[in-house]
Amino acid sequence: MSLIPAGTLDVDPGPRVAGHIFVASKASWDVIGDDMFRLKDRKGADMCLGMTEEEAVASLGRVDVYKTTFRPMKATLSGSGSQSLMKLVVDGRSERVVGCHIVGPDAGELIQVIAIAVQMRASKSDFDAVMAVHPTAAEELVTMPRPTLQYGLEPAVA
Repeated sequence: MSLIPAGTLDVDPGPRVAGHIFVASKASWDVIGDDMFRLKDRKGADMCLGMTEEEAVASLGRVDVYKTTFRPMKATLSGSGSQSLMKLVVDGRSERVVGCHIVGPDAGELIQVIAIAVQMRASKSDFDAVMAVHPTAAEELVTMPRPTLQYGLEPAVA
């Protein structure tokens, strides 16, 4: 679903979709970014890619979720109260990143690049091995050391 704010130019998806359907293509339908522009703040976007937590739990059973909220540097410097949220949904057994959710400015720019990593079946360890570029919002995606939530863990034996 794409709700493009008035006055912006969007790539016409018709020819691209037709090309993927009728011409041999390496494109995957499994990793498609879903953009939802907020009506009150058109500068920011909520972007979802891959599986949600619920979908991952239903499909994989064991899931690790890495989540962070922060105030981007440009918001801090400009005095804006803008906040961002980033979340990685990870297969708890293989460590493969199966979903990414970003809320905040430039979310669309970030999710497009993350789609490449998810399509290539990158693991959380692959994300952790990337040197963070400071000061950027994107550095948050590679500096989340521990899961904030875990599903499907067996209870400890007493």
